[in-house]
Parts: sequence; C-alpha cells; structure tokens
Amino acid sequence: MRFSKAWQTKYRWASTTFCGAVFSASMAMAGAKEDALAALAKLAEADSYSWSTTTEGPRGSGQTVEGKAAKDGTMQLNMTVRDEPVEVFVRGQQTVVKSEGGWKSVQEIMQNAEPGQQSPAMMIARMARGYRAPVAQAEEVLEKVSDVTAVDGAFLGELAGDDAVPYMQMRSGRRGGGDGDGRRQRGGGPQDGPGGAGGGPGGPGGGLGGDRPAPPEVKDAKVTVRVWTTDGVATKIELQMNGKMTGRDGEEREIARTTTTEIRDVGSSTFDVPDDVKVKLGE
Repeated sequence: MRFSKAWQTKYRWASTTFCGAVFSASMAMAGAKEDALAALAKLAEADSYSWSTTTEGPRGSGQTVEGKAAKDGTMQLNMTVRDEPVEVFVRGQQTVVKSEGGWKSVQEIMQNAEPGQQSPAMMIARMARGYRAPVAQAEEVLEKVSDVTAVDGAFLGELAGDDAVPYMQMRSGRRGGGDGDGRRQRGGGPQDGPGGAGGGPGGPGGGLGGDRPAPPEVKDAKVTVRVWTTDGVATKIELQMNGKMTGRDGEEREIARTTTTEIRDVGSSTFDVPDDVKVKLGE
C-alpha cells in the first residue's frame, strides 16, 4: 500500500508536533518542580522568617503551631498542649523545652522520666523532638514527586501508593526523627529505622527506638503538596494526606488531614533566646 507524498508530509508534521508537545509538557513539569524547590530553598536561606501552621481533619481544626527560624538554624516554637502553653527551641540536634522546672533538654526529660510512665513532660518532649519544619516536609515530598504543575497560582505535586505510605505513618505519631534542623532538616527519609534518623533509643534526632509499636497498616495513601510563592519565595505551604489506616484495635479508618502553613515576616522576624537555653543548645 502506497501513501501519497501529501499524506506522508502531513503524517511527519503531526508526529513532529505531537512529540514536540510531549517534550514541552515534560520540560514545563520539570521547570515547575525546580521553581517550587527553589522557592522553598530561598525561604530556608532567608535571614529569618515566621510561620503559623494549622491542621484540620474530620473533627475540625486541630493544633496550631507558631514558629520562627533564624539563619543560624535556631527555631522557636509556640503551641498549646492540653490547654497548656508550650515553648520550644531547636538548633541542630538539640531540642529544649520549657517545663515546670525551667528549661530542660529533651534528653534530660527522658532521662528523668519514671520507667513505664507517660507524663505530660514526656509527651511534649516527644512531640518537640519529632517536629518537622514545614519547609523541610514540603521539600522532601516535592523531591520525590515526578510531576509538578502550576495550578490556580500554586505549584502542585502528588505522591501515591507506597511512596505516600511513610508520610501517613509519620502523621500517626510513629515517625522517625529528622536531623533536628529547624530550618531544612535534610537528613534521612521519613523513617530511616526503628529510631529514625537519630539512631538508637533516645538518639537526639530519633524516636524511642525499639520500644515503639510497628507502624500502622496504610491503604490508598495519597499525599498532595501545594506551594504558593511571591517573588520567587514560598509564602504558603499545604500538605493534604488521605488514605485508610488500621488502628491498634484492628479497625480501618478513613484519614483526611490538611496542614496549612502561612509564611510571614521573611527577613524581619526576631526572637530572643534565654541564656539558659543558649547553654543547652550548645552556645
């Protein structure tokens, strides 16, 4: 069967146009991912910035965390736990919490805890030690996303299936630790081992080691990240987590959680570090 020269010309033109469109779309996705990561990097490298993070789920709004970060890696967090205000400072591997007895490092709180007892101080210490800065969370997810697109003024990326499962397990409270860096925390993955990136039991950045239960079973996991920018710097970050999780009672539950972080005062945020805290942070 022979095709006319006109038909062959049209076929080559159509093939070239299609391949060009696919290539252009791929380049656009790659460019969007690079732009989103660059916006997060610019924020992380700013002299300082502040943020407010709110988590919402099926039962409404949850905890709000107010944070500030300085260029030297120091991070200040303020939150409310069981109707009590909590203040935390983080720098590198060190985390210091304000308690009834004054400022104490997480290691001091854990070492002074009664075996088998779950005191409010221990709960706060675990929460503080496991905290991940929103910039670090968004950056880690975006680096693993294949396709990032610009939608409604934001960069959008999605993880699904096995890639999303560790993040759902992190949100369940059985997370491994980051490297403790309040600004970027570019340590290991979301769950490097039983003790997280910090290593064994009580490691400065890790979890509690082998005394923690196994991660819950997760199905249909999906993590969606959105990053809004202004002048090339991230100004808002949103993480949505959806899936099904089996609890300790064996019951499967739908998980739908959205964490929204609003960035402000980039380059102009200030905070004071008490002298007692400076000593425990290693100054």
